[in-house]
Amino acid sequence: MKSYEYEVTQIGEATYRLDEYAKTHSYLLVGSEKALLIDTGCGCGHLGKTVESITDKEIIVVNSHGHLDHVGSNYQFEYVWIASQDEALMWDSTSIVFRNERIRSYLLSLDSEFEENELERTIRTPQVKKVYHLTDGQVFDLGDRKIEAIATPGHTQGCYCFLDREREMLFTADTVCDISILLFLENSGSVETYYRSIERLYNRRNEYKVLYPGHHTPALSVDYMHDYLMCARGIMKGSLESVRHIEAIGDGWKSMYGLIGIVYKKEWISDADRASSDEKISMATGQDT
Repeated sequence: MKSYEYEVTQIGEATYRLDEYAKTHSYLLVGSEKALLIDTGCGCGHLGKTVESITDKEIIVVNSHGHLDHVGSNYQFEYVWIASQDEALMWDSTSIVFRNERIRSYLLSLDSEFEENELERTIRTPQVKKVYHLTDGQVFDLGDRKIEAIATPGHTQGCYCFLDREREMLFTADTVCDISILLFLENSGSVETYYRSIERLYNRRNEYKVLYPGHHTPALSVDYMHDYLMCARGIMKGSLESVRHIEAIGDGWKSMYGLIGIVYKKEWISDADRASSDEKISMATGQDT
């Protein structure tokens, strides 16, 4: 029988990376009074029990954004914090109808022999009962440790990163990973929006030394932040080549710079482009944006 439980790795003083079978990284930051859990994965295994095996302190759960692979185990905790812009996305991502379609196909694409009992358990989970809204610059006081929430819209409209200034750690979730950032999704922002978020983080690069993303390589240098900044700038200036990029979840155009790539829609490069696209959709559907 396969084990779908989390693999725990200590990455610093009172700091742990929790690796889910479904290829996501959550992070547990333990202070003298409370602990902060960043993201809850797809819902495989038992994240709550894993956290309890590390600390008995009160757990504050924050979602970096509302996608299904970052909110799946929210229900195992009393409450979560998420950006107001992504709350509706979180509810959709944790609904059984949505999970029956998207989580099923996602997990089977990772492992065609994913055990049916665990698959059904992961799909048919309840939703978290209490939700609070993150605010830009909000500080979570864990006792002897303070973590700042930084709004970084782009991948979704409500993306957040989390800074542990004292330990010089920046937890970037999907805002900075080592392969590419996806900006072609229905809830993504424009390239310009993402550029401003990366520029803001890059301007604070003296406050952190290591990036801890939500997927792929678990620790990255600040060089990645620079390359994303330059890539977004090149797309906006029209100085980078792009190639068609197609995935099961959508398609767009991909431009590369150094270590990374950005996948985007050509009609969503500027904020004005994105707003115009939303307006056209609203007019076509008769809905308010």
